[in-house]
Amino acid sequence: KTIKLKDIPGIFAEAVSTYAPLLFVLMCATAFSRVMTLLRVPQLLSGSIEVATAYPLLVKLLLVALLLVIGCIFDGIPAIIIFTPLLLPIAQAAGMNIVHFGVVMTVLLAIGQVTPPMGVNLFVGSRIGEIPVLSLAKKCLPLLGVFAVAAVIIALVPALSLALL
Repeated sequence: KTIKLKDIPGIFAEAVSTYAPLLFVLMCATAFSRVMTLLRVPQLLSGSIEVATAYPLLVKLLLVALLLVIGCIFDGIPAIIIFTPLLLPIAQAAGMNIVHFGVVMTVLLAIGQVTPPMGVNLFVGSRIGEIPVLSLAKKCLPLLGVFAVAAVIIALVPALSLALL
């Protein structure tokens, strides 16, 4: 009842300006993922599957580190679209359940959302709180250590994420 007919074009313009960049990133991520698949990159990574079966704990820790770095650079949805087909076979060879891998990936990408250089949530929080991004990032630093420890525990103790299955 509060929206008037004359407000609708402005609402649509704001929606387009908000979601167009996200859709562009999603489109590029999907295209990149398909190119990686066509170039058979997952099959080229199959050599790492042998290492994963020999040293599963090491591979899980490397996946945690890699996903944390990916989360710092990429936005969540494009990272999932691009890297899940590449990393899932390696995680399965290391003995990770598919659901557990999804939980670990989601947690680590979420941590990346508050970590520089991308830190999308830092920019959103700084705009909402009307404080500089660097000031907010400094306040978040102590929590990042706690987040990292929690992510390693979640990655190494599958029962935490698979208890309800």
